[in-house]
Amino acid sequence: MTAVARLLAVLFVVAGLGAPGAASAGAADVFRPRPHSDFTLRASGLRIARFEVNTRPLGHRIQVSVKLTARSRGHDVRAVLRIGRCIDGPATFPSCPPAASRRVLLHPHRTIVVAFDALVLPPRARRDAIRVSLTRPGRVVRPYRSPRAGIVDMLLPRSAWTRYADRSFGVRIARPWEGDALPYDVGTIAARAAQIDHLRLRPSLSWSAAGVAPQAVVSTTLGPCADGAPCRSWQRMADLVGRVGFGGRPTLVRVQTRQLLAFDARTLDGTLFSLVLPWPR
Repeated sequence: MTAVARLLAVLFVVAGLGAPGAASAGAADVFRPRPHSDFTLRASGLRIARFEVNTRPLGHRIQVSVKLTARSRGHDVRAVLRIGRCIDGPATFPSCPPAASRRVLLHPHRTIVVAFDALVLPPRARRDAIRVSLTRPGRVVRPYRSPRAGIVDMLLPRSAWTRYADRSFGVRIARPWEGDALPYDVGTIAARAAQIDHLRLRPSLSWSAAGVAPQAVVSTTLGPCADGAPCRSWQRMADLVGRVGFGGRPTLVRVQTRQLLAFDARTLDGTLFSLVLPWPR
């Protein structure tokens, strides 16, 4: 056998053995990095009743609409609403330079309602997400790693403005300030939903609150509840001064194409908060 023939034979064997492996690797890399739907709230210094975002394609751009209802605690607080497309960085906290921003002054005894709209360019394909945040003035900091971290940080994947265009995502908190009853003091909410593959989602969930009745039982519910199946639910009891919280990392299986992640907590007296996020892909 000539040298050329031997070389051709080796190439044939390598190609024959390597093709399935290459296909497998391609399939395995579909969700690497894993797409995320993330929401984090750290309401230190603020009381937030609503933070919701609606997105839709508009020509060659994406229209982002933010609705904020909030007050400060004790003294005026300056904050900034920011919207940016993600261009680089890790999937869990990509770099999303603000394309639009709006300064907000929050007062302790007056409710501020803000509607903020902006047009942004589509994000880069590798990150394919838009960040919407409420922060202190200055640099955007990862929500849970700094004393001056973002107050609200929301990462919306491509599905938010394609599959779920014009659907509002975000949080609503019941009784955030004094009214007919004592307020619920929801201090933190976190839902970091990483999609494992085409069917499975594994969110990291947590929340903490005060102001509920002492030793009241609070139910945390995770949906959707499709085809009549019950939602996943966990119960926690508040301590003697009305503080309570939850943390968990369940696995969800997709049962329909247009599926949402619904996360809420409630007592016998009513809902503490409700959060809705899009399924990443």
